Amino acid sequence: MAQWFAPKPYKLIIDKMDFRPGGRFSMAMRGPNGEDFPFTGTYREIDPPAKLTWTGEFASGPAEQMTTW
Repeated sequence: MAQWFAPKPYKLIIDKMDFRPGGRFSMAMRGPNGEDFPFTGTYREIDPPAKLTWTGEFASGPAEQMTTW
């Protein structure tokens, strides 16, 4: 995941990843100047290789401000 998630030149820093439906994660995008943008979330659906659904939020925002599917 760290190889493809963050847009270049950012890097994905994985703190915690419980990769299962209902599992939580804690990550950060690290910018080229070293600044981190942490975010957390919950995996909703995992159906390899067809589907990965999760909700997430940056520390400064409301809960579940992002949803991907």
